[in-house]
Amino acid sequence: MSRSGLSECLFEWDSGWIERMRRSSGVDFDRSEVIAELGIALRELNRRFTDSSDGVLDLYGQDPRLRKAYSVYYLLANLPKVVHVLLAHAVDPLRLRSMLDLGTGPGTIPLGVLTFLSLSGAVAPAMDCVCVDRSRGFADLAGCLIRSWRESLDIRGRTRQLAVDLMDYRHPVSAPVDLLGMGNMLTEISAGGALRKVIRLAESVVVEGGLFLMIEPATPGAARKVLAVRDELVSRNWRVEGPCPGSYACPAMKRDGDWCHHRLSWSRPVLIGDLDRRAGFDKQFLNFTYCLLRRSPAGELSGADAASPGRGYIVVSDLLASKGKYEVYLCGRERKVLVKLEKKHVSASNRDLLRVQRYDRVGFEADIGRDARIELTPTSSFFRISHTMEGQ
Repeated sequence: MSRSGLSECLFEWDSGWIERMRRSSGVDFDRSEVIAELGIALRELNRRFTDSSDGVLDLYGQDPRLRKAYSVYYLLANLPKVVHVLLAHAVDPLRLRSMLDLGTGPGTIPLGVLTFLSLSGAVAPAMDCVCVDRSRGFADLAGCLIRSWRESLDIRGRTRQLAVDLMDYRHPVSAPVDLLGMGNMLTEISAGGALRKVIRLAESVVVEGGLFLMIEPATPGAARKVLAVRDELVSRNWRVEGPCPGSYACPAMKRDGDWCHHRLSWSRPVLIGDLDRRAGFDKQFLNFTYCLLRRSPAGELSGADAASPGRGYIVVSDLLASKGKYEVYLCGRERKVLVKLEKKHVSASNRDLLRVQRYDRVGFEADIGRDARIELTPTSSFFRISHTMEGQ
């Protein structure tokens, strides 16, 4: 599996987007003028996303100008997240034959899944997609892009797009799916009834052994909605595939305001760099919250994957280097802990701490203090069990 494959796909999309826009509109225009126009629209989108009173969460998909800006920018920025999660957690491409994507936008999650299938090298891959969005403009765009992506990647399957609100959507009982996807949708819905609808849909549409992927912005509100859905499904015997090392109630939900997110390095496409400069953004890294869950077959206990003490932790912060010491936060079954290593105590047995990245799975042989702190000594053991894969 080539890590450069996704970069090549993004480069092709990046370099060819202006020509596709010319063909679809029949109008010849200057690239710099389009960049300027998209930059203005992105600034407006950003302003509205941070001011819910403006009603953008209901209206931006209906505005062709904002919809175009969202699609061009966020498709390129979000697609690598989907591919990363599927690769990092070793999803079996042969078990992905059908999917339902809720709040599809420009079709980012289905396009990411198709890219993953192409990178996997699976023989004659096929994927049926149902894409749902309350905006007819987004739903139709997703359908168009997915069909084009299929053709370019030579992946068979049917695509169906529906313009319907989440609360009104009814999925056919006779058509369960291998994968349920939701990208940047929980951030746009309220807690309560809408979250309960998401949980009911997951329980009713995903086959036994199937997956549910949530990817949301790296904000406290969106992250805690992901964790709330996660915890409810874990209580119903779903298994957490990632990023958590086990299937248990998330300790972050014990404290108001606690949350976590991932940070992924990537090769920023030229188009994103141009739009960043116009809009005042900075996509040097991709920050996001995600959770990948698997519906446990009947009779299988999801809690059976609990790790042994000292091994069931993931990194949930950057490595914090200050004068004389290194620190990093870990999250495990019961709580979040702070690991501290004085620079003078770095040794062969604990130097793995200097190489950790967010969502690495790690282990240690040291006592956790009452204040949820670990003080590593030169003889303490700290080791990386699995490494979150570098972004493409």
